[in-house]
Amino acid sequence: MPSISSLVARAFPLAERTRATVVNIAGIHVGTLVAMPLSAWIAAAWGWRLTFWAYAAIGLVWLVARSAWARRTPPPEAVAGAVSAVACMSGALACFAFGSSTVLVNSLDLSPRHAGVLVGLQGTAGNLAGMVSPFLGGAIVARTGRWDLNLYLIAALLAAGIVVWLRWSRGEPVTLAPARPSAAPWPAPRVRPAP
Repeated sequence: MPSISSLVARAFPLAERTRATVVNIAGIHVGTLVAMPLSAWIAAAWGWRLTFWAYAAIGLVWLVARSAWARRTPPPEAVAGAVSAVACMSGALACFAFGSSTVLVNSLDLSPRHAGVLVGLQGTAGNLAGMVSPFLGGAIVARTGRWDLNLYLIAALLAAGIVVWLRWSRGEPVTLAPARPSAAPWPAPRVRPAP
């Protein structure tokens, strides 16, 4: 979302910024709604690998179309900045995909009956960090005048997380309450007889 806001602020006149933001945000959700069943259909018909190739092709088509709509003569520093931004974003998304898949699988393996609660707690912690970090990062820069200290702080937090994980993590499932053999984790819905 921060990158979308920056792009809209720079690329659209004031009178069009709200519409551009709505189109961007709606596009994210419409894309998800279209991509989920489309991915399932592609995977069922031609295998899961083709799903990635199909979306790569759509991305290339979008890149060509976007390049045609963009300003014809951008300054060289803008081109270099855009290439760097795309490379960084691609790397960040790849790392996020690797990390999120392991987090979700750990929740499923460690406590199958409470996996949703665990993922919810992880998401809450991540959202809290996302709310605090801009203020903390801004305070660090305002006080010291240096951005690099934010990166060192992030690296230290990641290293501490690795140490905690390696020290206290286990591969055994956690059972918070004994499972009843025939009971579902929630009550069965009541069905009313037809009149």
